[in-house]
Amino acid sequence: MAVLDTLMSNSKIARATHRIYAYRTYVTKNGKNLPLNDCADDGETGAGIKLQHLLQIMKIDNVMLVVTRWYGGVHLGADRFRHIQNKARQAITESGFWK
Repeated sequence: MAVLDTLMSNSKIARATHRIYAYRTYVTKNGKNLPLNDCADDGETGAGIKLQHLLQIMKIDNVMLVVTRWYGGVHLGADRFRHIQNKARQAITESGFWK
């Protein structure tokens, strides 16, 4: 949540209509690495879990992925999920987390 709070200090991100996120990491408890992951849609029902799945299939760990979306007056329907996924994949690739 500290990461999201920091991102929200950016006025452009704070003004976005939707802030969709997912993360995957691990915590050590009793000598075992346990998965810790979560996601949120922020009104884009199902988008967070799609980002979570993307991190899982790309085997990206210790990363929080945040995609912001602004509503521009045009209903995109199901195409919005394709756009969200494409931007998420682009961010992962360009940041060097996946080769």
